[in-house]
Amino acid sequence: MGHMQSGHTSGRPADTGQHNATGGQPARTTPGMAAGALPAPTTPDSSTAMNPLLSLPATPGRRSLPTAAPRIASAAASHPDDGDTPAPRKPTLTAQVRAVRAPDVARQALSELKLLGQELAVLPEQLEVNGLAPSHQRSFIEASRAYLNLAGQAWESIAEERLEQSGADSDHRQRAITVARRVSQLQQECQKASGNPVFRLPRKIPRHWHQRAHLITSGVQAWQERLSATPNPLVMGRALFGLRGAVGLASASGLALTLLTLLTNAMLFLLAALGIGAALAQAAYMSLMPPTAKPPYIPPLTLAGLDPGSAIRLLSTRGLSFLSPVTVLIAAAIAWPLVFFFARKPLGLLLGAAVYAPTRTTRNTIRPASAAVAGALRAWWLFISILGLVAIIVALVLSGIFLNEQGLTQPDTLGSWLGLGGTLLGNGSFLAAAAGVAALLLLAAPVLLITLARAVVELGGGPGWAPSARRYALAPALATLAPVIVALLVAIWFAATNSGWQNTTFFSLSLGSFSIAATLRGLALLLGILLPYLLLIELPYRIGIRRWRRAWLRDLTDRRADVESHVRRLSAADPDSGAQDTSDENLRAMQYDMVLLQFYQSKTHDIQRTPRGPYSPRRTVVALILVVALALLLDQGLPLLAQALATTR
Repeated sequence: MGHMQSGHTSGRPADTGQHNATGGQPARTTPGMAAGALPAPTTPDSSTAMNPLLSLPATPGRRSLPTAAPRIASAAASHPDDGDTPAPRKPTLTAQVRAVRAPDVARQALSELKLLGQELAVLPEQLEVNGLAPSHQRSFIEASRAYLNLAGQAWESIAEERLEQSGADSDHRQRAITVARRVSQLQQECQKASGNPVFRLPRKIPRHWHQRAHLITSGVQAWQERLSATPNPLVMGRALFGLRGAVGLASASGLALTLLTLLTNAMLFLLAALGIGAALAQAAYMSLMPPTAKPPYIPPLTLAGLDPGSAIRLLSTRGLSFLSPVTVLIAAAIAWPLVFFFARKPLGLLLGAAVYAPTRTTRNTIRPASAAVAGALRAWWLFISILGLVAIIVALVLSGIFLNEQGLTQPDTLGSWLGLGGTLLGNGSFLAAAAGVAALLLLAAPVLLITLARAVVELGGGPGWAPSARRYALAPALATLAPVIVALLVAIWFAATNSGWQNTTFFSLSLGSFSIAATLRGLALLLGILLPYLLLIELPYRIGIRRWRRAWLRDLTDRRADVESHVRRLSAADPDSGAQDTSDENLRAMQYDMVLLQFYQSKTHDIQRTPRGPYSPRRTVVALILVVALALLLDQGLPLLAQALATTR
């Protein structure tokens, strides 16, 4: 449906019931405000010279729907009850001009955001060129945090369809002026430094400067690309989500950034070494062994009867034989891009937003979250990163010791050289890669769960949020729910297999040599996918839409009753003469009321037709078919695939 947009973009009729005292023509006013109510514009001073739009007068307002209040006041003034009622005050010339064309506050607020973002995005290069990066790094980050607060307030106003009112609010104006002043100060410092040829500052780059600058610049530019004359709260909400994470991560301490970078880079190096080692071992085996030979295979259950030291020794010396080089190669090929894309971007952004962002949360809200939760996540971040790096170093040392004790023969052929390289790279990095993966999983687990819980709250957020604004949280919710579902499926599969649920068959279907069976384990896997989605995404979204619909329908019902009451008063006959008022002014007021009633009726119809679910029925059916196929594949195909990989070199 065409959602109700803020300000001039909402498609709502303008309030024309307020009449000019001299011309008798209807004057256009800002919705919910009488003509002439706007204060005179102020003259921008030097602090706001960078952006003349920052001098917008503060005009409070609550709703962006047109109301009948101006017309009721005009009708009461035109038909006084007695002769003592004073005549309405003639509006000033400024008020008349503004009544003809009300200021476009929404477009102005968006233009401010775009202009300030452009100036902020080019500041890192200016500071670096003029040698001010070391001394002004903190000031630049503080300006970015102030801009993030301004962007968050603007998006929340768009989500609640009140940007036309809140854009002129004193709090919004003060935030915009604060950002403009901080950016202007940094620009002036750069101009002073560049204009002083006698004393040139050295272009010294502080630690993590490029990383911080790239995070903020990319986040601001992505946010700017979503700013348009007709604001879309969905795409703006997603861009604001990324901007909050980028600014938060850029605000992180040097120790936290260093530990996260070291852990991520170590994981990428170890997984690459593990994959190369597995490929070399497979090539050596193919060159030395006949095609029909079977590789040595150690069943996983063998480790259950070993003490920890023996198990570690076995994994270090026979890691590739334990899982077969093909299995290790496939696992490394899958894990490397996951670590590269997940740990370098989403995980860091989630940690930055939840720990170091001004609001200490991943939610698109201007209200700060719990400081205790942010402190706990910060301590966990530092502790697990240090522990993971220490575990990687210890694992590398142990692998080297065990390989040295095993003894390595001098290679004399190409195949033996390949085998030696595969053994050193593969078995030497096997334990360290496993320790790094475990550290990343432990680091990501709490922030993913907290982000998922906050996304659920966003989906069922306040009743003032439009459906398009509420939908921004679907992508973060699905992204954080996916690892949770994967972990749940692994636990269900092993628990159901050990319980023998795969032997309980509901029905089977045979197509020649191909057969499909629906077992109790497959049903458990299917529920493990569907229930988290239904409880954490589908249900909260429907609750949020229902709350939004109820609030708007109640508000529209009250407004319709107000307009209908006004129509009855205008159409009532005079008690003395029995004649109705047929003046042009009265007829125009009634005509406007009829148009307004039609608008309210159309808006009520659109709200009632708003889809209740997050996705269309067609997409839901397609997704359900894919989920059922995935459950069958995990139930029937996964054991066969695991057996084939375990016995293939």
